[in-house]
Amino acid sequence: MAAIRSALKCYNAAAATLKPARPSLSWDEVVEYAFLSDFDLLCDCREDIREQEWARPAARLAMDRYFKMERAHEEIQRLNIEIQRVLTHMHDEEIFLRAKEEELRSIDPVIAHQVFLYREERTRYNCQHRQRFKKLAADSHFTGSLAIGVPLDDSLRKDLPASMDVDVDDSGQDSDEENEEDWVQEMAEAMQTLFIQGD
Repeated sequence: MAAIRSALKCYNAAAATLKPARPSLSWDEVVEYAFLSDFDLLCDCREDIREQEWARPAARLAMDRYFKMERAHEEIQRLNIEIQRVLTHMHDEEIFLRAKEEELRSIDPVIAHQVFLYREERTRYNCQHRQRFKKLAADSHFTGSLAIGVPLDDSLRKDLPASMDVDVDDSGQDSDEENEEDWVQEMAEAMQTLFIQGD
């Protein structure tokens, strides 16, 4: 009890010196409080941050815009790196899968056709991605590069024919569509061969 009375006396003395002065508490009021939330002194002891400059709506809006612009410059630098990484990955993956198709075509046409289907699925939207990157690069504020990079891991480029490359034009997949009927014919012949061997 003595400790509470001493704390109350210190609070009342401090409350009187504040500007504006905070209301004092009597012993009877303190005894009647059942919960800490009933103590207004807990609210009065803290500084009212609503009066700070940075708490005003206009100041907060200005700060938000400033930090967004600062982060935007960092994001542009990051995207310049990521765009080149995406283009390099698309390029290398297409070359790698085309090379494996050619390698397997004479050995196992069935597996080669599965590689073809996998490549079709994996590269289906590459032309659209390249179109969007070209459109972005046409903007006068674009600071990146659409050049194909050099990967740290060159396993996708290892042992590939030097003449094999990926057409980065919008019509890059036209030749695949034209050859699809030939693939279906080869697939049918390979399946027929499997059935005959099974008998």
